[in-house]
Amino acid sequence: MKIMNLKHYLLLGLSIFCVLFTSCETEVEVNDDFEPVPVVFGLLNPKQTNHIIRINRTYLGGNALDGALVPDSSQYTNISPVIEEVLNGNVSNTYNLTKTTIADKDENGVFFTTPNVAYTFTATLRTDALYRLRFSVGGKEVLAETNLAKDISFETVFVNRPNLNFASADPTLNPGSTPYLNVSSGFNYDEESVTRVEAIASLNFTEKRTDGSLVKRSISLKTNTISFIKDNSTEEKFTINTQQFLNKVGTVLSTEDNSLVEQRQLEGVTMELIGGNEDLDIYIQIGESTGGISQEKPEFTNVFFGDDNGIGLLASKVNVIIDKEITVNSEKLIVLAPETAPYKFCSTNPILSGDPRFECD
Repeated sequence: MKIMNLKHYLLLGLSIFCVLFTSCETEVEVNDDFEPVPVVFGLLNPKQTNHIIRINRTYLGGNALDGALVPDSSQYTNISPVIEEVLNGNVSNTYNLTKTTIADKDENGVFFTTPNVAYTFTATLRTDALYRLRFSVGGKEVLAETNLAKDISFETVFVNRPNLNFASADPTLNPGSTPYLNVSSGFNYDEESVTRVEAIASLNFTEKRTDGSLVKRSISLKTNTISFIKDNSTEEKFTINTQQFLNKVGTVLSTEDNSLVEQRQLEGVTMELIGGNEDLDIYIQIGESTGGISQEKPEFTNVFFGDDNGIGLLASKVNVIIDKEITVNSEKLIVLAPETAPYKFCSTNPILSGDPRFECD
């Protein structure tokens, strides 16, 4: 690992990496003695078998905005990357990466949207192994390696709850107040390999639209980010702030044309825990730093380009997802709370059948 002040080039935006753990910012500086530098972003998840790594390069020349629209400016055409699995210092498996066209990117940006190319491989990863990306370009070897984030789980009490309760009382009993109730849970994680945890809550619902279509949707709130000192963990729990959660739902829906929606049928909540390894934790923390008085933001990479530094990160995450029903009072709360009341939520729970305030048509 290295922390360094990296020469900044115009590169294919770090937005290719900002997915689940995100904190990315890039400066641009033109350098007369220019050499394209590899840009690598990959998060290996031991719970998955299909893995994606983005490999691009910096570029220079002509109008920067024009160049951003040309795929050849930032894509390699003749590399043969591999992932090596290393056990006890020895390479135990080698996986050839396949150049793959994936879903087109958002068109609301300065960079080209198609073809959207990444490098993929299929493997069952071993949590006791180190994984090393290797390829050559321009006579120089590119290397990046990472250990895996091994495991994370919800506490058993949370898993065994039949449903989640976001209301401290029946919201209809006291119309002058809103009985928000925060939801908390502990969790377990592998202390040696996980140093950062994020918790995400998603409200699930189906929109019944005026054209007769049914559209399943979710709106998510990142509830906590907890960064641990290795082998000295802090409080191991997350909390869903219910008012903030409903405010996020209302904020998202307020930007939409709600006249196209007849009702939104509540379908419970999805909770996700994401654990990141040390490399990922350092990368995000440094990306979030202000740089102090100088305002010069330091940068971190574990990508090496010959004797120099590359750009980006090969790291690991592990996640666990659980779907939960919510209580009848929670459904009433979402229908009546000021943050979400304008957005036509309703319940299909038989207990609320016949009550026009809550029942879906």
